[in-house]
Amino acid sequence: MTAAELRWLRSGLGISQKQLANMLGVTNRTVIRWEAESTPIGLRHERAIHDVATELRSIPAHERPQRDPRGGLRLRAVDSVVLETRRVFFGDE
Repeated sequence: MTAAELRWLRSGLGISQKQLANMLGVTNRTVIRWEAESTPIGLRHERAIHDVATELRSIPAHERPQRDPRGGLRLRAVDSVVLETRRVFFGDE
């Protein structure tokens, strides 16, 4: 996955760099580095990114992340997707 593909995918999902970082269990700085091509995306994280994207796309539009007036994201059903993805890929409990 290239940096441009990651930016396109993340933007298309309507999530911020910080939100993607939280979903993957990495720092916001890591996502910034991936998108700036200063750090390569490892295969494990690339797979996790694809799985997160697949899960987010399966959520009905009205339950997807919504922009909060304060600039953040309100996540409803997405929280369970994040927890399950992190559990499967990273062994988080």
